[in-house]
Parts: sequence; structure tokens; C-alpha cells
Amino acid sequence: MPVAPAARAQAPAAETPRQDAAVAEEGPASDAGVLQDVPTEVVMVLPIESWGEIEEHIPRALVDRMEDGLRRGNFTVIDAAANGGPIPSGECDEACVRSTVAGTNATHLVRASVVVDGRDYNVRVELFLGETGELIATSNDICEICGHEELADMVGDLAATLRRKLSAAVDPPPLLRVVAEPEGSLVTVDGEVVGVTPVEVTVAPGEHDIVVKKAGYVTHRARLAFLDGVVETIRTDLAPAPVIEEEEPPRTKKRALPESTTRPIGWAALGVGVGVTAGGVALLVLDERPIKRECTGDNVDAMGNCKWRYNTLAGGIAMTIVGVGAVALGAVLLARGRYDEALATLQRALDILGEGAGDQSMVRMSTLNIMGSAYDLRGDLAPALEHYRKALAIAERQVGPDHPETAKILNNIAIIHKGRGELEEARRHAERVVTIYRRVFGEAHPDFAASLANLANLQLSAGDYEGALASYDEALRALQAAEAGPGEVGRLLYNLGVAYHLRGRFAEAAESYARSLELQTPVLGPDHPEIAYPLTGLGSSLVELGRFDDALPHLERALAIRSRKDVPPIDIGEIRFALARALPIGERERALELARAAERDYEELGDPATAAAIRAWIAANAVIDG
Repeated sequence: MPVAPAARAQAPAAETPRQDAAVAEEGPASDAGVLQDVPTEVVMVLPIESWGEIEEHIPRALVDRMEDGLRRGNFTVIDAAANGGPIPSGECDEACVRSTVAGTNATHLVRASVVVDGRDYNVRVELFLGETGELIATSNDICEICGHEELADMVGDLAATLRRKLSAAVDPPPLLRVVAEPEGSLVTVDGEVVGVTPVEVTVAPGEHDIVVKKAGYVTHRARLAFLDGVVETIRTDLAPAPVIEEEEPPRTKKRALPESTTRPIGWAALGVGVGVTAGGVALLVLDERPIKRECTGDNVDAMGNCKWRYNTLAGGIAMTIVGVGAVALGAVLLARGRYDEALATLQRALDILGEGAGDQSMVRMSTLNIMGSAYDLRGDLAPALEHYRKALAIAERQVGPDHPETAKILNNIAIIHKGRGELEEARRHAERVVTIYRRVFGEAHPDFAASLANLANLQLSAGDYEGALASYDEALRALQAAEAGPGEVGRLLYNLGVAYHLRGRFAEAAESYARSLELQTPVLGPDHPEIAYPLTGLGSSLVELGRFDDALPHLERALAIRSRKDVPPIDIGEIRFALARALPIGERERALELARAAERDYEELGDPATAAAIRAWIAANAVIDG
């Protein structure tokens, strides 16, 4: 029976808040204009902390470049090493900051840290208020395969950005501005409708989830951290329906339903959702980088600085500990498929973090969750489950048992139990996710639909066809209420067709497959490899109904798609055998040839039972009429 494979959830990565279009701070005509009105603070610069192998002279050179960057930001700089006072080593808490600047005219203290892995560097620059020791601004970036000069330039640029972040802390309440094509797109902030584009609205400081959507277009989602005095502008063109190209997974004995037929729920990391594509890490990488297409003309000041810059750091990570650099680096390595290196780096982050409390525990939770994903992707389900459970314990303690971040970890645990064949445990966790998402998001939300689809997949695997049909049907209503795109609805309709097919309700299965085909064809194109699935399902259902002539064109198309050289022959045996059954008596030889090829396919897949059933069909149909 055709069932879409798990790797085929054709949607943006997981609860992965990301900025598909430029998200920039709105400011005056030039940074120079800001600097003229801002008093000059005096900052003391500590030596750079480093982890990993780094040449002895590099930290001093990085301090020099950091001081240059601070001066560009209109700070007066005091070098702690040249000041003659005590220099703290290791982590410096609020009392340490106050004692370090005591007796000097420094109003602030700056410290940078570098995590080194080969030629990859993760850099974090922190600005503390000398009077209280409070951390008030950070800049963070990752320099991949960098030379020392590139690293130094990045450190200087990060230091220079601290001025703008400091200035934002004393300005009016934050403002959100959304400009989108097409105009008239609906904008919500934390689920509340605030208007249609173009729109400007004042928001409270802190993190907010922004959604821009319009019927028939791909929804834009972003999680932004707002500071007083900052105008966050989202500019986005909503695409009708993207053409999604994905790698085919390896051939397996049985195809599994997607873990989510609509949107992957994802896994929590670094305080926000991060998918396997490291969408959350992208926030770290983008922070404070210039938006190049906007860096022309009046948008560039006299010093060559572009006023349009991404401001994603607070959304990607807002912690106050050095260990977070290793967390970010581990997530990058995981996204690149370097699982062993990722696990080693993440373990180093856990060692730096310790047990902790508050925000630090949340970073530990995220680190454990990413490690669980690394073990899962490597195929080590037992340690994956262990790390997810530890992350879950922290999440339930820190944000509560009914929080969306807790639900993300529960979803991961359910997937591991399913992989271990522990379907009842998997279903129990999946039902908790559905309950949480229903309460938090309501019944007209794509993530609620995704949680229902995941539960339906488990019910189908356990043979609970009626339960699966009910869950798929509710998920479909949720997607339609959320005005999801045709591709998402089409994929869910395909899985609904699978459930009907396995239940033996072939007429309803054929109807669902046909609707899926109708919706997905304009999105993917008529010859996309994914189109072979609803084609096969529709053809197979029609064969079961005895409508062989109607089935033939669908199965021929599916076979033609799967037989192309550029398409892996996933499930081609299923198509071959269905087509063999549909062919008329006059094409007996071709039918037998297709059936023998299908038998070999199932033998290679390690499914001897299906191969034996095909052999029996061949024997019954190989008799020549007298």
C-alpha cells in the first residue's frame, strides 16, 4: 500500500522560527547621526577567553581589533591588561564585574569568548554595566573555515554593533512594521490579529511570534525579540506554492508515514525551535550582518557601515554564559551531518554549563535535546531517548508540563518510541502533544494539525484504522481552518487515502487520492517524483474496485516517473504489480514481466511475504487459455 515516507514532510523545518525575508532594524538615516547624540561611555576590555587550539598571539590581536571596533561605536576604551588592576579569569559574575571596574573611570566592561574547532570559530562579545554588573548587550557570530584576519575583522564588527544595542535600551517602546506582498495579508502577534499589511503596531518588549498569511500563499513566520526604541521591519513576498526538491530516502522494507504530513514539529534548541536544517543556528549566523541588497546609497554612512542589518540574536539565543558558543557550534556541526563532532562539542557545552538554574537550565535543556537529535540521526535510539528524557524533565520544571517547548520534546520522544516499535508509549506521548497544542494554539493552527497527523500515523501503524481516520479528518479540518497551502492539504489527503485503503474502503480512498493529486500537481508539477504516490494510490484503489481501464493511465504515469534515471526507484515494485493486475488479457506477457520484476523488488526489500503473494499471482495467471 503506498504510504509517503518519513523523509517527505514537505514543509519548512520544524517549529523553526526563521526570517525568510529581510528583518531589519529601522533607524535614522545613518549610524553617524545616532553617534552624535549619544554620550561616550568608557569601557574596560578584558582579555579574550578561548576554548580549543589557537595560536598564542591571536587572542592579543583579537583584543586590539575589538578595541578598534568599540571606538568605531564611539566608546572610550580602557585595556584591562594595560590598566594594571586585577584581571578575572573564567566566568565573571555581577560582583566580579563591579570589582573589576572599581577604582577606574570605566562605566562598562566588555569581554569576548572564542570557541575553536579546527578553522571554525564561534565568537561572542558581551557588554556589562559596571555599576551593577548586569549583562546589557551581546553580539554573536560564527566564522566558518576562517583565516585569522577574517576572524579579527568579525570580532571588530561585533564590538562595533554593541553601540546600537546599547542605544536601543533607552528609547521609546518597540514598534513592529510589516510590509508584504500581496497587500492585505493578515498579521498576528502571538496569535492575536493586529491588522493587515501594510501595518505598524506597538508591541511590548520581549520575544513575540509574528505570522503573516493570506489564503493561497505560503505563511511567513518569525519569532523576534523586541527592544525599546527599536523598529523591527518585516519585508516579505508571500510565495504561492514553492516547488520542493528533496532527496529520496534509502529503500526500506516498508514505507512509513511521515512523522508530520504538514509541518514537522521540530526540536527545541537555543531557546527557540531548531530543525535539522539548523534554522535556529541561522539566527546566530545572521545576527548583525548587513542586508547586502539594502547597502547602497544613503543606507551606507560615512564610515562605510550599512544601517540595514539583521537583528536575530535575541531570537536565536539570549543567554549569559560562555557555554552557549559550544551549543551553537554543536548545532552547526549537526546540521552538516558531522554527528560525532557535534556530540563531542555539545558534551563540552554541558560540562561548561553545569547543572545551573533558570535560563542556564533552559540552555542545558536545549543542549540535551540537540544531543538527542544527534543520536537519533546517527541511529542510536537508546541514548537519544535518554537525552530527550533529561531535556523533558528540565522543560517540565522550568516552563511547565503544558508548554509548547515541552510538547516539542514529547514529540521527539514519541518518534523514538515508534522507531523502537513501542507504539503504545509513542501514542501516549503523541496524545499529550495534541492536548498541549489544542490548548495553546487552538483548532485552526498548522502545528495542531501536524500533531494530529503524527498521532494518526501511530494509530495507523498500530492497526487502529478507525482512530487514524478520525485523527486525519480532524487534522484536515484544522489545516483548512488555518488556510494552509494546497501542498500541505494535498499531502494530508494522501495519508487519509492510505488509511481508507488499509481499512478496505477503496472508493473513499480513491476520492482522497484524486483530491491529493489535484492539489499537489500544480504545486510540484506533473512529473515530480512525489506525484507518483497519489498516482499509485489512486490506480491501486481503482484496481481493487475492478475499474481496470480507469486505473491504467494513473499507474502508467507513476511507473514512467519512477523509471526515470534521475529518480530513485522507490516503491517501484508496488507500481509494477498494481499495473500488472490492471493490464488487459491481451497484454498478458507484459503483465507477467512486470509481476516478476515486482517479485524481485520485494525480495530485495526483504519482504518475502509480499514476494510470495506475487509468485502465487504469477502462477495463477501464467496458464495459457486453451
